[in-house]
Amino acid sequence: MRVTKRGGSGARPQQRARKTRSTGDPGTKAAPATAVPADVVPAETAGPGSEAVRPAGSSAAAGTAAPRRGRRWPAVVLPLLGALLLAGAALAYVLTSPARYSAEALVAVLSEDTDGAVSEPLTSIWVEIGNSDAVLDRVTDELGVSRSALDEGLTVSVSSSAPLISIRASTGDAERSAAWANATAEALLDEDDADRVPGWSLEQVTSAQPAQRADQPPTLLLVAAGAVLGALVGASAAQLLAARARRRGARA
Repeated sequence: MRVTKRGGSGARPQQRARKTRSTGDPGTKAAPATAVPADVVPAETAGPGSEAVRPAGSSAAAGTAAPRRGRRWPAVVLPLLGALLLAGAALAYVLTSPARYSAEALVAVLSEDTDGAVSEPLTSIWVEIGNSDAVLDRVTDELGVSRSALDEGLTVSVSSSAPLISIRASTGDAERSAAWANATAEALLDEDDADRVPGWSLEQVTSAQPAQRADQPPTLLLVAAGAVLGALVGASAAQLLAARARRRGARA
């Protein structure tokens, strides 16, 4: 029995060309569509509760404006804080300082010659004698006080109003201040008896009297000076902080 094979002339499946559908002008290409988030709508159609599309970079500009404004506060706060602190410290010092009482004795330098004129340099010579150890040691022995206490509370100088020797004592007691000034004047007159400066003599013009009121410190001046100094210190601190912030920004 023979089996016959049919030739390969069978029908082949025909390929069909697929037609692509296009819309619009065939000479132009359609721009790719950009995806817009569902919760963002254009500014023209933005309604209540919806978020409008903002230009790029607007949020960055708003973010940098706040730090710049924040960097300005040290330049204002630190000088003000420094002024308040030092002014308050000066006021506290004035209020808590113990009361001081001053007394002054005046000694005149007289010429033995009626035509001789008293000059300030000549008076200064007697001031140096009044500040010498010979005079001050005699005063400490008479008053029974230490030399350091006497040096702290006693001043021998040329009077600012006339060529006179001003002997001024300042202590916490009015009677003590007057006693110190008068004792120093007497010790200086004893030096005159020794003829320290030939042709000239000394005479006590006024005796020291106990003060009725305590000395008034320059409260307003001290407070104002403290405020100015505190403001300068605060401004310097603010400049240092600003310079440090600029260096950090440059490194970043």
